[in-house]
Amino acid sequence: MAPPEEDRLQITMLNPPLLAEAPEVASEKPLGKKDGGGGGGGQHNPLPPSRGHLPQFIPQAALVDMRPSEIPEPSLAVPPTIQGPETAPPPPGQIGDPKGKPSDFSGGPGEGGGIGTSKGAGVGPGGGSGAGPGGPGGRGGSKPGSPDGSGIMEVNFSNLASYPDYTPFKWLRRPNPVVTPDAQENKVIGIVLLRATFHADGTIDDIEVVMPVEYMTESAVDSLMRSKFKPATVNGKPVTVRKVLVRITVHY
Repeated sequence: MAPPEEDRLQITMLNPPLLAEAPEVASEKPLGKKDGGGGGGGQHNPLPPSRGHLPQFIPQAALVDMRPSEIPEPSLAVPPTIQGPETAPPPPGQIGDPKGKPSDFSGGPGEGGGIGTSKGAGVGPGGGSGAGPGGPGGRGGSKPGSPDGSGIMEVNFSNLASYPDYTPFKWLRRPNPVVTPDAQENKVIGIVLLRATFHADGTIDDIEVVMPVEYMTESAVDSLMRSKFKPATVNGKPVTVRKVLVRITVHY
């Protein structure tokens, strides 16, 4: 009987390796005090959005719209979701807009399959796939947001400095890569350049190898996986930072 397969971190090799990369164009706008967390469209219903619980937030785009299933007892029910930082499923009851009108389900007069008066797959008066009165950049924004309307939850490493009141992540522990026998035998010296996602919960994943060093690349990746850090913050709240460049010096 074959042993069960273990979960393994997905590592991507980038080719060709680059030491200097063109700066990324900032796509996010700085946060303002009135920025909301998302928005939503509707379902071409003349009635206003009905009151109910917000659907669960998950990082992926929604698979189904907000309409209740017309199948009495579906064998595989797929609940509606909103794109954003993951939350717990809602309590039992009708899905809707917490600020909507008490009534049977109505998605509202907007468009996009969500619940609201604008466009998009989310919930609320703004546009987009989040929830709340607006998104990053002002009322009626169109980016996924957080259920409490707190604003941006993910940023790219190259754009982080453009946000007001930010603090960068801080290393708490960085173990040295284990020197492999082949690296010692071949007197390997160099820099392994990696790119990874540093999550708001203190975990690291999505590791890409930008510039490898023979006999030491896997060891450098392992040392990064064992590292600990204090997450970056925007407006005092931890955020996930993507595409963080990490240089790891290796020496036999």
